[in-house]
Amino acid sequence: QEVLSTGRLLGREKEAVDWVKRFEHLSQKARNDLSSFREKGETVAIYEMRGHDKVYMWSYDARGAFYLYETLDLKPPKTILEEVLLPNQHTVIPLERLREYEADHMFFIVGVEHGWYEQMDQRMEESDVLRQLSAVKNGTFYPLKLEDFRFDEGERALHLIDRFVSRLTAAANPTIIHM
Repeated sequence: QEVLSTGRLLGREKEAVDWVKRFEHLSQKARNDLSSFREKGETVAIYEMRGHDKVYMWSYDARGAFYLYETLDLKPPKTILEEVLLPNQHTVIPLERLREYEADHMFFIVGVEHGWYEQMDQRMEESDVLRQLSAVKNGTFYPLKLEDFRFDEGERALHLIDRFVSRLTAAANPTIIHM
């Protein structure tokens, strides 16, 4: 609706309608590509590390969460569904509690600016909490650059959806995978 309204305001209704059709087509293709993933009932979630000990879990309106859960129709862990998504409220926890919110597949956003992304392997080795996550052990823990997830509108949304799908459909590799 936003794209269509903006298209009307700018006198570019045809372009807006075309973009919405493209988005719907690509979203349906992505859901089809993930159908076997959903049938397995595996959970997926997106997190953001801030500082050395804070983990943010975003509601539907930030960091691509809407596209991950709604557009792709993927299942979050029960705790994230109940405490973050249903009340539609961002949640912050200490790193030590991350296992309570653990998903089978974990997209983990970290900043390049503060060195987290470049030092992710070292931080994984140093953190008992991160090392013990099933997703880390199974190769389904995906560090992401915060700078790539700051915005999630328009063409950026299509890019994020593609990244989610490509990561989830790739063979699991029990090493840290950087995107």
